[in-house]
Formats: sequence, C-alpha cells, structure tokens
Amino acid sequence: MKKLLVVIALITSALCVNAQGKWNGEIGLGFTYNEGNVTNMNLKNTGKIERNDSIISFDANYKFLYSKEDTVETNRGLTGGIKFDFLQYGKWSPFFAAGVVCNKYKGYDFKTSILLGVKYRIYTNPGKCDYSISAAGVCDYEDYTVEEDNQLPVEVKTTGANK
Repeated sequence: MKKLLVVIALITSALCVNAQGKWNGEIGLGFTYNEGNVTNMNLKNTGKIERNDSIISFDANYKFLYSKEDTVETNRGLTGGIKFDFLQYGKWSPFFAAGVVCNKYKGYDFKTSILLGVKYRIYTNPGKCDYSISAAGVCDYEDYTVEEDNQLPVEVKTTGANK
C-alpha cells in the first residue's frame, strides 16, 4: 500500500509542477500482452520530476514493473530516487540523495541508500574549470529476500508407476 501511495504522490506532483516553467515532469506507461503457447503480461510505469537552476538542482524519479506468465507473477518491483542540491553554484552547497529498491524477484525486499553532504567551491573560471571539494555521509540498508520467497512455483507431476 505504501508503494502505491508513493507512486500516486509522484504522478500527482509531476502533473502539478509541470505547469510551472522551471519544473519539468515526465510520465511513461507501457503494457504488453501475449497469448499463445505461453501467455504473459508486462506493465511498466515511470515518472520523473526535475528542476535545475541557480538556486536548486532537484530530481525525483520512480519506475514500477510488473510481469506475469500464465497465472504466475514473475516480476514486481519499485525503484525510486531523489537528488537535491541547494545553491549548487554558490561557495557552499549542501546536497542530499536517496534511492530505494523493492523487488523480491531481484533479491531485495527493501534496499535503500541515503547520502547527505556539503560541497565547498575552491576555484571557478566559468566555461573552463570548476574545482571543489565535497564531504558526505552515506547510510545503506538492505533487507534481502529469503531464498524460498523468490523462487517460482514448480509444478510436480506424479505418475501411478511410483507406487
């Protein structure tokens, strides 16, 4: 449920902020359905909001994937990220970045990485060079999928000869 709320919030934000001139937003949706010897269905939804000017550099994005073969789910994942740099062209510039992955078929029940830091601009010659030094702290957390949870169901057939 939380994943769905995040997706809805990002889509709504993309629609609202795209109306302002400094913000750009994108939404993508793809769907395929194949029927025959094997029946499968794939759904992909992406979204992005960004702004880049002299005050802030901001980028938020997500990607949702869902796949099903016959009646068996084979992929379901949500990936998202956010990057923020305040006063990116100033002498001091704080920045923040975070990323999240949730996909038990790829081995992650939940994976997140958070970075928080500051950049100090040493020397700038516009159009030629820009020297700076940065310091940041990183926090990573992974909750891996238990091996049995990410296996596709195996159909076992028995015959009467094994009695």
